[in-house]
Amino acid sequence: PLWTGGAAPVLTTTAVTSITQSTATSGGNIVSNGGAAITARGVVWDTLTDPTVALLTKTVNGNGNGSFTSNLTGLVAGKTYYVRAYATNTNGTTYGNQLNFVTSPAAFTIGQVYGGGIVFYVDGTGQHGLIVATTDQSIGLKWHNTNSSLLTNAAGLAIGTGSANTTTIINVQGNGLYAATLCRQFYNGGGFNDWYLPSLFELNQLYLQKNVIGGFAPSNYWSSSESSTSLIWAMNFGAPGPNQSTAFNTSTYYVRAIRSF
Repeated sequence: PLWTGGAAPVLTTTAVTSITQSTATSGGNIVSNGGAAITARGVVWDTLTDPTVALLTKTVNGNGNGSFTSNLTGLVAGKTYYVRAYATNTNGTTYGNQLNFVTSPAAFTIGQVYGGGIVFYVDGTGQHGLIVATTDQSIGLKWHNTNSSLLTNAAGLAIGTGSANTTTIINVQGNGLYAATLCRQFYNGGGFNDWYLPSLFELNQLYLQKNVIGGFAPSNYWSSSESSTSLIWAMNFGAPGPNQSTAFNTSTYYVRAIRSF
């Protein structure tokens, strides 16, 4: 109920999203106005815990009940921030639950721990790239589901095509436990559910950084790139140099999931 009489507001803080080097988005939801009109609302943030409206680092998002969205600005790259929604009525100011987040670093580096894994590729902007899971998801799993003669047309080879390949494979092959579904449906490292089986060129980048990342077996790893109806591109991480070859999709190879940022 919104009218409880003689009390301060009750509210929650909205999850922090759209995080960059200097900005982020949050907000709040006022579930009770305490029996008096809300005269001010917004979010407040700081690099110290329990920020209050005494700080200059806050938003002012009008008045009234319900939910609101706040844009945090002026943040510093690579810093941990604490944020709380606030609401004020004639009975005082109260705060929602405290959340914390880390702004994007000035530039990502290979080997950096981030986004549920380890960064192994960074593009020319320094702000986007690929993250690999810290351990193998399987030491031996087939690429196909049950029909090894089913062409999926997951033919993307380039960096940036692995996620679409994975989606295509699953759409064609359906449910079950195989390389693509293990990455996308059964693995959620770091709380993320957008992991996927790397394309051939993404897998090659992973091979090039295998010693920085660590934990790889000197064995064959699947890519998501299909060469033909029954042949799939893979790479041997025990070879002395970058290599690729095709293997029958009935083979049982290692699986390591990646995600993009």
